[in-house]
Amino acid sequence: MTETTAAKAKGPFDGLLVIDLTHVLNGPFGTTILTDLGARTINAEISQKGCTSG
Repeated sequence: MTETTAAKAKGPFDGLLVIDLTHVLNGPFGTTILTDLGARTINAEISQKGCTSG
């Protein structure tokens, strides 16, 4: 598959918008899969050092 046909290829989730509010491993991994399948994603990150900071 050439670069131009890859850009035109549509996945099964083409047109779907995913808002990712997750911060633990499973959430971002699932968002990556949805993006690979054609979904557009918006990633909202918390401005903390990590999920264990408090």
